[in-house]
Amino acid sequence: MGGGIIDFIFTSLRHILHPDFVHKFVALENIRIQHYPLIPVLKSSLDLVFKVEERDQVPRKGIEFDELVQKFYEGRQRQNPVSLEGCRTLLKRGAVPIPGESDLYQYSHNLRTLIPGQEGRFTITFKIVVSHLKELSTFIKSPICFIKASSGNVFETDEESQQFFKFLEDSLGRENIERHNTEGYHHFHLDKPNPVADIVRKFLKL
Repeated sequence: MGGGIIDFIFTSLRHILHPDFVHKFVALENIRIQHYPLIPVLKSSLDLVFKVEERDQVPRKGIEFDELVQKFYEGRQRQNPVSLEGCRTLLKRGAVPIPGESDLYQYSHNLRTLIPGQEGRFTITFKIVVSHLKELSTFIKSPICFIKASSGNVFETDEESQQFFKFLEDSLGRENIERHNTEGYHHFHLDKPNPVADIVRKFLKL
C-alpha cells in the first residue's frame, strides 16, 4: 500500500524484473497515472521555485505539538478535510522536534514538495497516457483492491476510469480485481479506518 500512482508503476515494473515481489496490490483513491497540460504546470512550477527559495531562507519557528496539529487541521478543512485525530496521525511522521527544543515542533517536509510536477508524472497528453496505461496494465499480475472515497478527489472522468479498468481486466481477469466505494474525503482511511481495514483484511485474507 502507498501512493496509488507510484504503486501502480512500481507493481508493473516489478513484475518485469522480479515477478514474485508483489503478491497483492491495494490502492486508495487513485491508481492510474494522469495526463496534465504541460505549459501551465511548468509555469506554476517555475513561479513556485522562487517563492519556495525565499521561504526556505527564513528559519521556521517551532510550536507545541498540539498547536501544530490544530494549525494543520484548520488548513486541511479548505481542501481534502481530515479529522483532528487523522491530522495527529499524519503529523507523527510529518513533524519533528526542533533540536535543543524538545517541546517545540516543525513540519518535516521539504518546501520543494509544494512545487507541482515533481511527483514523477511523465506523461503530457491523454493519448500518450492511454498508451502507457495499456502497456503497463499488461505487466500487472497481482490481484488488485481499489478503494475510492465518495467525496474524494476526482482524477479522471468515468469513461477514462472504465477504460483503465478494462485494460486491467483484460490482463488480470475480472475475478482478480476488487473495487470498493466508501464514505468520506481523500483521507477517509484516517477518519474511518475500520471499514477500510475490514476490506483490506478480507482481500489479503488475514
